Amino acid sequence: DEYKRWFVTEIGFGGILKIPMLVKLDLRMSAWVMRKVNARCRVIVIDNDNMIGFTTEDFHKVFGIPCGNRDVGGRDAQISQSAINFIKQSIGMDSIVAHNLKAAESFLSRDISEDSSKIEKDCFQIAFGIFVMGYLIAPCTKHDTMTIDFWGALANPELIPQFNWCEYAMQKLMSAVVKLQNDYQSKATTVHMSACHLFLQVNTCVSFL
Repeated sequence: DEYKRWFVTEIGFGGILKIPMLVKLDLRMSAWVMRKVNARCRVIVIDNDNMIGFTTEDFHKVFGIPCGNRDVGGRDAQISQSAINFIKQSIGMDSIVAHNLKAAESFLSRDISEDSSKIEKDCFQIAFGIFVMGYLIAPCTKHDTMTIDFWGALANPELIPQFNWCEYAMQKLMSAVVKLQNDYQSKATTVHMSACHLFLQVNTCVSFL
């Protein structure tokens, strides 16, 4: 509803709400583009005459998530284990499957209104951040689960827009690129794709328009 949409906008993730529903991704194209990426230089090398550079600002333009000046994995995001445990318990992510994204998704379906408590409102924004990162911005190879290493950047919803979520996503994507390239080089039986390879598809297509 509009109240929840306003809450999402408040943490700087409003651009996500404008992304059209994608029923299916062309994974073959993603794999092709990922094999063309120079991860160190952050460039897609199509051939000697066509090279497409990309930056965190480009990621921001595509997905509309915050590109602030605080490091998601830096000192500004330090948090105690007790604080993490409290957030997990509040959202419902303290079960055996601690990082199951379904718990965050379930929390988003709750009724949130002006009469809700501050902790409920904060937890909604935190759950949304986890949901988006886990399913779109920095997904793992295993569906519905992820290793959450950004609790500190979510702990205070008022500060969420100040963190550079785009750089975090780019680092995860470059790691995924290197992993995929190594798998192809070693002729691995199974090649897994993770992170936001959709960004590379969009960036490539836009550059050739």
